[in-house]
Amino acid sequence: MRIFVITFKANDRGIGLANDDASHAWMIFALDKRNGRVIWSEKAYEGFHERNGHVKATQANSTPVTDGRYVLSIVTS
Repeated sequence: MRIFVITFKANDRGIGLANDDASHAWMIFALDKRNGRVIWSEKAYEGFHERNGHVKATQANSTPVTDGRYVLSIVTS
């Protein structure tokens, strides 16, 4: 059994708005439910997001879904 996780990594940190001129990466990970090991990972998108957002509120807040063969998730920038 697998667990799918979406992550968002911003190159800037702090408590203010995210810095729009920093590169960001959205990643999808497939984890083994029994031991937590990463089975595979895939970069969904890397670039600059289009809207200001607070760095403590992730842009990777969609829930991935699978039919057992494909994993689908919405990535917004």
